[in-house]
Amino acid sequence: MNTQEKHASCASTGSVTASPVLDIRGLRLRLPRTARPVLDGVDLTVAAGETVALVGESGSGKTLTSRSVLRLLPPGAGTEGAVRVAGEDVLTMSAERLRALRTGTAAMIFQDPRAAINPLRRIGDFLTESLRLNTGTSAEEAERRAGELLVAVGLAPAVMRQYPGQ
Repeated sequence: MNTQEKHASCASTGSVTASPVLDIRGLRLRLPRTARPVLDGVDLTVAAGETVALVGESGSGKTLTSRSVLRLLPPGAGTEGAVRVAGEDVLTMSAERLRALRTGTAAMIFQDPRAAINPLRRIGDFLTESLRLNTGTSAEEAERRAGELLVAVGLAPAVMRQYPGQ
């Protein structure tokens, strides 16, 4: 983040281990049509089992830092520095490896998850779609697994037939 701009900071708790699950060093991000970097020199390390909170004013770079970790940036964005997730360099990995990372190792919960939910699709559609696309399971197996996941979080499998608004 540019030191002359608004600042975001992080607070962490938990134990530190030898190999971080996230390691950001000197991250710099330029967006198309911007004269200066919108992130400049971000350093952050998160160890396994550690909880980190990224806090700051609106516009301080919290979301762009998070998006940079999974390369969820607009076309034409330019990054410099190092971003490693589970020991792998995210900024240079192939699109195929990046997809595997996003579906199996790291994920992002967006500020407004309701914006991504189609109210005309049932809950089961969302749950099984991800399982089928990312693991190649059959529709029947994905439905069975989604039902198990609902039970694991204290919901009845019947929720799969409901709509998000219900």
